[in-house]
Amino acid sequence: MGEIRKEDVDQHTKNFPISVVAVRVAWILNMKEGKEFLWSVYNSGNINYYKISCVFLIVEFLFTRFKNFLLKWLMSAYIIQVVLYHLVLYCFEKYVQLILGHKSEPDENG
Repeated sequence: MGEIRKEDVDQHTKNFPISVVAVRVAWILNMKEGKEFLWSVYNSGNINYYKISCVFLIVEFLFTRFKNFLLKWLMSAYIIQVVLYHLVLYCFEKYVQLILGHKSEPDENG
């Protein structure tokens, strides 16, 4: 890479320092200890674990990697489940009304 000459830099350009953080997360996906680590953090109930920068980076990486799967497959399965639940509940209520002879309109007693 070539260096930037002072003549090429615009007066309005500002430089900011950055820091790059890299974490190897392959062990979490490939090893038993990694999955146990994630489950222990998840089951602890302590939200302060997520304030640790390394744990935050791991969770963020895994979320970005599996976000499409979660939204596409799990969310669609959840929506189908909710629709089927309401459909079965509606059919069951209609069946019970038919069997017991209940009227949908209230009678003169209320």
